[in-house]
Amino acid sequence: MTLRTWICLAVALGLGAARVFGITWTGAGDGRTWGLAANWDEKRVPAATNDVVIPPRSTEVEHVAGTTTIRSLSAPGGLRLLGGTLRLTAGESRVGGTFVVSDGATLEGAGRTVSLLVDGTPVEWGGTVQAKDGAVLRLRPVVRLRGNDLSWLAEGSGSRIEAPGVTNITLGS
Repeated sequence: MTLRTWICLAVALGLGAARVFGITWTGAGDGRTWGLAANWDEKRVPAATNDVVIPPRSTEVEHVAGTTTIRSLSAPGGLRLLGGTLRLTAGESRVGGTFVVSDGATLEGAGRTVSLLVDGTPVEWGGTVQAKDGAVLRLRPVVRLRGNDLSWLAEGSGSRIEAPGVTNITLGS
């Protein structure tokens, strides 16, 4: 076979291109911890090539430590980001219910195709929120910002964080 034939075959089979896979929360482990493989349908924690789905009416899912990079997130029932970093890298993400980012935790959207819409129960947020390289984060239910580690950053052309409901910001204890 010629080089051209090999390249055409590789493109047709999807070789050389990153494959995207969905992964769904089952809660079959402890029913709470993001970092526990038994809680996911693939029996492993989500990775950078995953579009993550946390179905409605799931128990409160908690991300407590480490850096997790995923493509996108669908969590109509909410999520508690209590520690570590959750990084979104591609496509549209939506979170409803109660979505909390606590002091010491980081939520990051990175990339011009990243769009996050948070629309649910009004909440108080602490921690770090970052929109980078064109990412857009729309945080409708956030009403209060409070914490020792509070930091919001929109960096790069087209990046923005929208939080139209914020009425109060408190830095420190």
